[in-house]
Amino acid sequence: MGKKALTYLKKAFAISVKQKDAATYDVVFTNLVTSAVTQKLLGSISHEWNVYRSLPKKSPVNLHECNVMLYNGVYCLMKKEYSSAYKYFMRQFDVTPKSEAYERYHYIALTNAADAQANMGDFIGAIATMKRSEAIAEHSDIKDMRIEVYELLADYYKSAGQEKMSSHYLRRYYELKDSVLSAKEVAKAKDFEFLNKMNKVEQQLDQIDQQ
Repeated sequence: MGKKALTYLKKAFAISVKQKDAATYDVVFTNLVTSAVTQKLLGSISHEWNVYRSLPKKSPVNLHECNVMLYNGVYCLMKKEYSSAYKYFMRQFDVTPKSEAYERYHYIALTNAADAQANMGDFIGAIATMKRSEAIAEHSDIKDMRIEVYELLADYYKSAGQEKMSSHYLRRYYELKDSVLSAKEVAKAKDFEFLNKMNKVEQQLDQIDQQ
């Protein structure tokens, strides 16, 4: 299903660019990058990246620069250039509008920045940055976000030699993960329905593209 979603996002991006719909292609590109990173397929969107970075900055908020920093950051992570990656992610955080509407962007930037710090061996710094992600996850109350935060904090605290705090977050991770297992199983049962809907969306996108 992941690759199917990536194909859909590529098509949606191409159509929004063709229609010069900046508000749409900015958001779609964010999702395209995060989806590609999750699937370890960043190289598969090199064409979309080359198109995106040449586009005019038309959005009312600075999502274009935010996305450019995001892509550059994850690319540096992939190349193990962790110091550069950290700088890109913090720049991404700085240029993202500071309102609740963009909390997901803040979360992505800070969580990636903490990853870069951890890869440089700065686990205390990674913990401090990840605590900021934790505040966002708790405020938004998105369970998948909170699960990720607790797991990463448990790992960073363990690497920093703080076993008690690591155990605290590991316990919170398992408690929350267990509480959503049944919901995840229900979601799996709906995967086929999701794919059918995705196919219909693709057909609609094809029709738009042919106009």
